[in-house]
Amino acid sequence: MVGYGNLGTRHAEVMSGLETLRLVAVADQLAEARARAEQDFPGVTLYEDPAEMFRTEDLDIVAIVTHASGHAPLSLLAADHGAHVVCEKPMAASLAEADTMVAHFEEAGRQLVIDHQFRLGPGATTTAALLDEGAIGRLQTIKANFTKSRPAGWELGVTGTHVFDMVCKIAGNPTDCIAHILTDGIDASRDDIKRGGYWTPSGMVDYGNPLHLGDNGWVVGDSLGAVFRFDSGAVMLAEGYVSDTYPYSGPRIEIAGERRQGERRKRGDRVLIELRGPKGRLRVCGNAFDEVYVARGAYPEDEKHNIPWQPVALPARPERPTMSYMAATIAPVYEQLIRAIEHGEPHPCSGVGGRRAMEMISAIFASHFAGAAVTLPLVDRSDPLAPR
Repeated sequence: MVGYGNLGTRHAEVMSGLETLRLVAVADQLAEARARAEQDFPGVTLYEDPAEMFRTEDLDIVAIVTHASGHAPLSLLAADHGAHVVCEKPMAASLAEADTMVAHFEEAGRQLVIDHQFRLGPGATTTAALLDEGAIGRLQTIKANFTKSRPAGWELGVTGTHVFDMVCKIAGNPTDCIAHILTDGIDASRDDIKRGGYWTPSGMVDYGNPLHLGDNGWVVGDSLGAVFRFDSGAVMLAEGYVSDTYPYSGPRIEIAGERRQGERRKRGDRVLIELRGPKGRLRVCGNAFDEVYVARGAYPEDEKHNIPWQPVALPARPERPTMSYMAATIAPVYEQLIRAIEHGEPHPCSGVGGRRAMEMISAIFASHFAGAAVTLPLVDRSDPLAPR
């Protein structure tokens, strides 16, 4: 593993909790992070320099759990040493870097997996099955909200990449985009562009070490709206804005036996995807897209605009008593990777899929500064926010 921060500890729980894996080495430039890893996993070999770890260890899988500015160089280096990679999202700091990663891993014959774990969860699989069964008829429109307490431009590469990956699982490939981005209520300008690591809820700060402390590339805007069209014929409105509290994204329905209820549930309902068709609506929300609701009918609202949402029973996640809740959502990514390696199959959370989510983010920025719609795949693969 490279990077032993908050998410790194979750990946480590998975590596140590699956019988088919063994955590053998952790690299982190920060001494305090290495000390935590040693305390959590006595006997693990620690490195300050990832390159030294790659040269020294015989590694099958490397987890890249830094922020995006480190994803491309570290993933490429791992592949050069023969390892398959699980990379955190967003997969890179720019679309051009994502292109390089996909091409490099194809040439190396190694698996590049992006940690879009929610597409493997019961919420995503159940929603896809309901759509295939015609529960709401042909999918026509989608509303996606990725709002959290960070400005929308920053949140695109954090929660937004998960939302876009989920929508692509459902709606297919995006074909065009038109977007508007605002900063303090007016059109964002190039003067508003910042590095992704320079924002915290308390204000702008220089984190100093982009590899570990938040640099997700160039970003802009505190609120935005974007319309995407997909090759399935569906149209999506995606929106993001700053919120002091996570908005509740679904009806207050308690489901017996479900974990993380009560106050934790209220704070965790931070994103939603609502799907609409001629026969009703589906809503996917929850802390890990682990809640699905359906409202049936051609226009399922009463005169007061109340929607009769009904919860959909989801398959239970496997019991993983040694893992935290978030680690348990990540575990299927590794289980699928082991099967993909053994059978030579593509992984459902592939680098190609991760690049598609990155391209949607790049399209939003490109459309805003072009003042016009852009077609996907983007012809210009350069970063639309990079200094000129």
